[in-house]
Amino acid sequence: MPEAYAIAQCAVRAFVALVFWFWSDPLRSLVKLVGQRVTSPNTLSLWAVLSVILGVTGPFDTYNGMTLGIRLIYWSGILALSIVMSAILKGLIDRHLQQVPPLWREALVVVSFAGAFTPTLHWLTVRIDHSPVADPMTGGQMFATVLAIAASATVFRLMLFPAEAETPNVSALPRFEKPAPLRLLARLPDVGAATVLRLTVRDHYVEVYLSDQTCHRILMRFSDAVNEMEGVPGVCTHRSHWVALAAVVRARRDKGRDTLILVDGTEIPVSRTYRPGVVQAGLIKVETD
Repeated sequence: MPEAYAIAQCAVRAFVALVFWFWSDPLRSLVKLVGQRVTSPNTLSLWAVLSVILGVTGPFDTYNGMTLGIRLIYWSGILALSIVMSAILKGLIDRHLQQVPPLWREALVVVSFAGAFTPTLHWLTVRIDHSPVADPMTGGQMFATVLAIAASATVFRLMLFPAEAETPNVSALPRFEKPAPLRLLARLPDVGAATVLRLTVRDHYVEVYLSDQTCHRILMRFSDAVNEMEGVPGVCTHRSHWVALAAVVRARRDKGRDTLILVDGTEIPVSRTYRPGVVQAGLIKVETD
């Protein structure tokens, strides 16, 4: 079915274009957030249960066209793909529509997922099942079925894990918005699409480290450089260091000292004076007894 193949291609391209449109530098934050959701015990439990249910029942006529073992493999893969796609959509929607009530955001994720995933599922079902059904589903019927399954899975998930219906703590993560021009970048030569990862002061010079692995030195006060980073979520970790939140991969505490690990592998110290601000930004978790 060339038309189904074309629809699937358009859907995948539109989905990829959507991700790249909101890419900018915080992509690593989105990947980290999606990874946490996909590998969470709640998600893995639902994936296992639904894989067995769909593998046994064989929807979309896969019951007649595949053996039980093949159905289990097929539907576990389909569900894994759908989980990743829904996690990406949920991450984008949660960050852009934080003012919208959580349940409405969940509904928007369900509808947008059904619209993006149905063409791909239709194409896979027709291509992989080499025993085509006599009366295959139309696109509208499959969309309605996917929408119903996604809605049921969401309701089931929220009933089992009601805490997931609460507003996620994404205030510390950068939004996927087109950034306004930074005043600090106006002092540098053309940096293209590179963004600022961190600032460090050394010998009266501010060193500006960019995502393209380059570094520029500017003769100016550190406090002025930080002020000119307005518009980029970030925090001072030390009197000599400022980091963009999107550049932080993880935090480490060793012998009472905190360190932030950045995307380029750099380790930035966190002083006691600036630690409360780093904690408030969500980069360090405080364990409570």
